[in-house]
Amino acid sequence: MKPTMLITAGSTREHIDPVRYITNASSGYQGMMLAYHAIARGYKVILIVGQTSIEIKQLRNLKIVNVVSAEDMYQAAVKYFPESQVAVCAAAVGDYRVKDIATDKIKRTGDSIMLELVPNKDIAKELGHMKRDDQMVIGFALETSNGFDNAMKKIEKKNLDYVVLNVITPENKAFNEPTNTVSIIKKDGTVVGEVENGGKGLIADKIMDQCKVYEKAKSTEPWYTYIVECVDGTYYTGITNNLDRRMAQHNAGIGAKYTRGRTPVKLVRSEMYGSKSDAMKREYAIKQLPREKKEEIIKYGGLLLNK
Repeated sequence: MKPTMLITAGSTREHIDPVRYITNASSGYQGMMLAYHAIARGYKVILIVGQTSIEIKQLRNLKIVNVVSAEDMYQAAVKYFPESQVAVCAAAVGDYRVKDIATDKIKRTGDSIMLELVPNKDIAKELGHMKRDDQMVIGFALETSNGFDNAMKKIEKKNLDYVVLNVITPENKAFNEPTNTVSIIKKDGTVVGEVENGGKGLIADKIMDQCKVYEKAKSTEPWYTYIVECVDGTYYTGITNNLDRRMAQHNAGIGAKYTRGRTPVKLVRSEMYGSKSDAMKREYAIKQLPREKKEEIIKYGGLLLNK
């Protein structure tokens, strides 16, 4: 039976009146990439999605739950989390909502108006304190300063297993951009993954790797699909359950007939899977690609998925 991953994505809308609302600039792209990469890694995905600026394709093993407000997203997350092994809270959820939503459109009078805002429920915190020993919760921290310290406070307060930290700067806007700079921080404070100005597919891959590391502690040895660049500029794709040993074999020309005579090699991409069969499927898919598509995967972490 496939494990289930719950992912929240997109922005929420908090209505002021029937035609106006408070929201943010999240495109939902990171959450979408997480969903697609999770499916490629062998998960069933429940994608709880608010507002997005992109089309989310319906795929096999993907259940899409559309919501509008933070309260809608909270109710859906609490409903589906018990049947999930992993939850990734990637949505940009509004922290506050309007206390009293106007039933009619608010008319312009020329005077100032006051809106009373009240806090929304914290979805990541709720799931973090709901989780069983066999579940994990990954949160996101979007910060403008003191990024690491604030991320660690979130981990402790919300009982999270990991936080994906991205710090907003003039160079790293995060929202509505195809790339981002992030650090993946474990609950003990260890930075277990970093991506600098990388594609959001690549970031999704790094997050999925941590889910497989978590599963490894409970189950079997992971397998890797990898791509190496040979000294002659060509690429070779293979699978292994020991990357360090396989790279040494390639460079020594031992048991690596496909790269012999084209050494040394450089590892340019690796992806962790929960089974040899999943790694072999990914290997086969990559081998069918032309060079330019392989280079796209190396740079951005692109996926091949069928509807």
